[in-house]
Amino acid sequence: MMSANFSPVGETMSLEATLDLIKNAALYEQRLNELKDQEAKAIEATNNLSKAKDLNNALSNAKRIEAQAQAALTEARSKAASVIAQAEETAGKIVLDAKNEVDRINVGLIQAQSDFQMYIANIKLSSEHLSALQEDVKQTSTLLKLKQQEAKVLTDDIKAKREQFEALLK
Repeated sequence: MMSANFSPVGETMSLEATLDLIKNAALYEQRLNELKDQEAKAIEATNNLSKAKDLNNALSNAKRIEAQAQAALTEARSKAASVIAQAEETAGKIVLDAKNEVDRINVGLIQAQSDFQMYIANIKLSSEHLSALQEDVKQTSTLLKLKQQEAKVLTDDIKAKREQFEALLK
């Protein structure tokens, strides 16, 4: 709380006026503390928004990886079909080797698809979290503007009271 040393000159200030000044100063301090808290929350929300943007970039990378996986899947299926066609033309051993290779590729693709689906699910969760954080930032920003307006009104009021007080002291 701000302290002031007042030396009345001429007239003395009434107890009620002194109490009003003290109450206004306390309210002003309280409002300033609330604004500082809101500013800290806004900074935290901004940091969270940055993290959410990073997650959004990760989603873009995941989509790129999905396209690469799809291309690899298409290539693997094409390769498997070619190997099977060659195996049917040659001997039973080549057919058996080709089927084993196709099975290995399919197991890898299934595992990759499973991993990718889990990754996409995590990204969707992060995207939902991003939306919630953006809304929090919006609300906090609005609240901060309101608190700043309240602080200005209180500051102006305190200034007016101080001028009245100084006028009373003269």
